[in-house]
Amino acid sequence: MIEHLKTILSEKNVSISSEDLKIYTIGNKTPSAILFPTSINQISEIVKLAKRDGKKILISGNNSQHHFGSEIETPDWCISLHRMNKIIEHEAVDLIVTVESGVTLPQLHKFLNVHKQFLPLDLIGSENRTLGGIVATNSSGPLRLLYGTCCDLVLGMKVVLPDGTIIRVGGKTVKNVAGYDLSKLFIGSMGTLGAIAEITFKLFPLSVQSYTLWAEFNQFNEIPDLIQSVCSSNLVISRCEYLNGLYIKKFLDKNDRSKELHNMLFNVQGQSEMVTTTSNKLQQLIAERGGGNVRRYSKQNDGKLWNQINLSNSVNRKFHFNIHCQISIPKSSFGQVVNAIQNYSIKNSMSIAIQAHAGNGIINIFWDELNQDQIKSDHWKSQIMAFRQITENYQGNMVVLQATDSLRETELIWGKPGKDFSFIRAIKSRYDANQVLVAGRFMGGL
Repeated sequence: MIEHLKTILSEKNVSISSEDLKIYTIGNKTPSAILFPTSINQISEIVKLAKRDGKKILISGNNSQHHFGSEIETPDWCISLHRMNKIIEHEAVDLIVTVESGVTLPQLHKFLNVHKQFLPLDLIGSENRTLGGIVATNSSGPLRLLYGTCCDLVLGMKVVLPDGTIIRVGGKTVKNVAGYDLSKLFIGSMGTLGAIAEITFKLFPLSVQSYTLWAEFNQFNEIPDLIQSVCSSNLVISRCEYLNGLYIKKFLDKNDRSKELHNMLFNVQGQSEMVTTTSNKLQQLIAERGGGNVRRYSKQNDGKLWNQINLSNSVNRKFHFNIHCQISIPKSSFGQVVNAIQNYSIKNSMSIAIQAHAGNGIINIFWDELNQDQIKSDHWKSQIMAFRQITENYQGNMVVLQATDSLRETELIWGKPGKDFSFIRAIKSRYDANQVLVAGRFMGGL
């Protein structure tokens, strides 16, 4: 079988080396071979072969998100799209780019910067993440406040279905969908419905000016009102971020530290006059609500600041965490949920680092450094369940984005499936009737 795969891909694109197998291991599940296709037709041939011979396939990019998702079946093969890393087409006038899924976000930004354009995805740990993986997990960052999520930025894609069929969904314009927009079906599907091979994105011009205000607060109680005032105003804000003191201490450079427990950062992008006017109004709102020690970051240095906040190049940092959860709540409940999280952590002697896209109702929480090996998994399970209960009390949901291998139970990672799960399961059964793609990683064990 390996020799047959080599005739499809060439010998150099089929690996059974221990090093590659380790890289593409998820939890304790290791594939027997790593396949590196360089074209969509090769993906199709691999999938058809797997269907014929009853092999299980795992779809991956760089496997940078190996810690995300619940426990999977053991795959026979892993298809890595890492070497499908070409920028296929760039229509600068129309602000559109089409890429292969293995292109990384920094690679695309480097290309687009020459043309003074960018793709507004600024997610946590983005330096090694492929665009296919970002779309498959529907990941986004603070810039979603102004520009939206992957669902808003993806215009179309090519996908290899679990029977080897190649389909194109969506297209190259915003208003080109006459019927159902099937591209939305694959965004956030975690590789359970097919292999996303090519993606077309909507782009934006680089801003003339970018300006960040960082305000410190001794008390949290003024912050929710500040957020509501800013978000309900006519001010155009690119990012609205809350950081607690521990997050800053653990992840930011010494030059970008805070003496206070609570911090708000507002980023404004656009033409210079608009940025100046908006920043002045923001400063007034901050002062009215008790914000102090306001720092200003201009375009020359705020990019570095936001890279730190999003944990870019964080591999070399001393701090590592066992658990990372992402909470999604109605924006109106932001203050109550953060208060509840912090009260629970104080009561239970926990050190919780918080980074929140406050204008969107997205809260990232991190806790427990890796050197605490003595703590049993039951201890962490009870903490995760407590935070999920807090979230659900405010009509939100929580997903565990990173956890130790002992915490990969489906309901612990994703929560209990909702009332629409039967519909989701029916879609999975329809697209992957022969169960070619490994199951388990997605909600409900899909």
